[in-house]
Amino acid sequence: MDYILATDKNKSFYVSNMQGYKDQLLQLETTGIVNLDMTTLTDAIYLRKKAKDCIANPLHPNDYLARWYAQALTALLQN
Repeated sequence: MDYILATDKNKSFYVSNMQGYKDQLLQLETTGIVNLDMTTLTDAIYLRKKAKDCIANPLHPNDYLARWYAQALTALLQN
């Protein structure tokens, strides 16, 4: 989680909450219900670009990252 400062005393709490949220969403998948895992997508993008290049603030993507999300959603709906 590049957008959370290493000095933030609550970093481990934030990271575990985000992972827990992703895990809960994955458990909802069943016939006719799928999950677009934007967390893993974002982590893959962050391997090439810094978080600050992809977000408007710690909670919202900028236009670059929003386009990635839109492309992923479009691909998911086409399958």
